[in-house]
Amino acid sequence: MATWLNKPTPHAEAAKQIRGLAPVDRATFDRLPDEFKASAFLITGIAAHDVLQDVRDMIAVIPEGQDFEETQLRVAARLLPYFGGREKSALARAKILTRATAFRAYNAGIHQSLENSTAAFPFRKRLAVMDERTRDSHRAMDGITLPAGSPFWRSHTPPDAHNCRCYVIGVSRAAAERMKREDDAKIKAGKLLPERRRVLEGLPLKQLESGILNRGLSEQWNLNQEPGRVQWDPSTLMMPMEAVRQRYDAQTWSDFEGWARGQDIAGLSLWDWLAGQRPAGTTPPPPPVKPPVTPPPAPVAPSKTPATPPPAPAPTGRTADQITTAVQPIVQRLREARTRKMEPEELAKINAEALATIQLSTAERGTWDIKVARTLSGRRKANREMEKKMKEASRLLATVLHPSLFAANTTVAETDSLRAECVTISRFDPVTRTKVMVANEIRAHISRPIRTLIHEACHAVETMSDVYESMVAFRAKRTAGESLQQLRKLYPMMNYGPGEVAWEDEWVKRGGSHYSGKKYPDSWRATEIFTKGMERLILETAEFAADDPEYFEAILKAAQKL
Repeated sequence: MATWLNKPTPHAEAAKQIRGLAPVDRATFDRLPDEFKASAFLITGIAAHDVLQDVRDMIAVIPEGQDFEETQLRVAARLLPYFGGREKSALARAKILTRATAFRAYNAGIHQSLENSTAAFPFRKRLAVMDERTRDSHRAMDGITLPAGSPFWRSHTPPDAHNCRCYVIGVSRAAAERMKREDDAKIKAGKLLPERRRVLEGLPLKQLESGILNRGLSEQWNLNQEPGRVQWDPSTLMMPMEAVRQRYDAQTWSDFEGWARGQDIAGLSLWDWLAGQRPAGTTPPPPPVKPPVTPPPAPVAPSKTPATPPPAPAPTGRTADQITTAVQPIVQRLREARTRKMEPEELAKINAEALATIQLSTAERGTWDIKVARTLSGRRKANREMEKKMKEASRLLATVLHPSLFAANTTVAETDSLRAECVTISRFDPVTRTKVMVANEIRAHISRPIRTLIHEACHAVETMSDVYESMVAFRAKRTAGESLQQLRKLYPMMNYGPGEVAWEDEWVKRGGSHYSGKKYPDSWRATEIFTKGMERLILETAEFAADDPEYFEAILKAAQKL
């Protein structure tokens, strides 16, 4: 980001929840006790564990800050061979999987946070996204406030229906009492029906806990018979195996254990997986970090850093046309590979080869040494980790970025916040009576991936050079005739503010993100064209050239001053 938060804050617990799901086929899922079903990852019709794990891990990067629609497209590409090449069908399934899995994990993390703060927030309020897509019953439940210990939350914690976007927040006792007084005053004045109280007690609460929602004569629902209902208990995601065992008789549990020990999942038995073990050589679920408000990153996200390509012996003085022509054979191989089942390793290799093709020659490269200037008190180990990440991000940037664009006096500050930003530091020039930008500070949490550091460093480049003007010109040409739209309408699940707007264009259709078109105040000298484009140029080189050649060439020209 520039000097402001450009994405919802990611939620590490959500990513951890997703990566901890056991990949199982339908037959295995159906035999699981209900308490374990929320800990399983299933794609109906697909039994291959490698595919299930790939898709699960793709979805896990959403809480780490990865673009939601970009992830849907990647999941769709992985599923495509199982849908006979029917792109629309694969994308439809990908949307359901990503939305349901990611949102449930978010809410499970929120549930755990609320469980840990019941003393401060003894009530919980259910809220809905109030738009034309919201179910009538979920619209009617918007604002209902119940005790935290109500059994209602065990069966109706959102998402409790297909495509549900509702969520739950904690409410203090004082806030609940205030709502009761406000509603009493409105009822006395004839401005509110008694059935529309927000804080439910007595008979209305008992009715709701039995599944009956009564919000007036014409607004009554049996929530247990709602179409598309999905029941899950968020507490089961954290339930120890011993606690589950105590719910069953000895013979039933013994039968289940014998069966589960015979089910293989990536070299481990299902029993071992449910007990918390993971296959040797795999990355364990990341340790939790202090929960924030949201695109959660988990420590350390499996970033899409390409395999280190060999040094590119590209001749100096190449034109943009020459470089794009040199990339075309690799792009063609990518397109051919997309027509069949393509492993992630093959895609990484193709992208790395394309990156090597576009890199500056050794003679043309410079060294951009971005130092970690500040770290959290007493966290020297974290400081070294941040230095390692920033060094790799700087190395990758230096392979494609003209040395004259390196933003001088750029440093990194490790923060406790999970949001990342690039803060431009300026001073007042008494001669010109203007502000002069003199330095940039990238502020990031230790858990942020290399992709984020590349993004923020490119904000510094854009702010301190004429790259900004060229990006504004490209965006104006690309979005000519379009109107700005609210990002929260383009991404309903994300927590964007009403003032965050963007040009929709075809960023997503061409493999990118709506966020590329974000509009900042002109005085900020910032776009997301260059930052998002540089991410793709470095980490998804072949995909970028194949899916959006116009954008690819614009970034290439700006980065290498062609």
